[in-house]
Amino acid sequence: MKYVLLPRETEGGALFGKPTRTIDNMVSGYVGEGSKTVVPHRASVKLAFRLVPNQDPCNMSKSLKDYLEGRRFPAKLSEMGLEYSVRTPPNTTLVRALFLSTERIYTSRPFMVSNSAWT
Repeated sequence: MKYVLLPRETEGGALFGKPTRTIDNMVSGYVGEGSKTVVPHRASVKLAFRLVPNQDPCNMSKSLKDYLEGRRFPAKLSEMGLEYSVRTPPNTTLVRALFLSTERIYTSRPFMVSNSAWT
């Protein structure tokens, strides 16, 4: 069984091995039919952060709060799940079974990476 650890300095390494932050949703202002030119009094955004090993989700959340407060940005933050990064070692029984079944179904060797940006 073979897997690849891409150097973090490469494009692929950055995609699979570095933390990410994603805007999942933004809502602001009038969203009904027709135009409305009034500046909205409220806006909301849903962010998602993918952490990598050795990042503490509580510290990351506090850093975001401190950043916004330091700029006098009046934000109310709601945490929706603070989870540590987890990696399953590639030599476990589960990963070997997934690797072999993928190889059997697709008749080619799968390409494993250390992290996935979409998990």
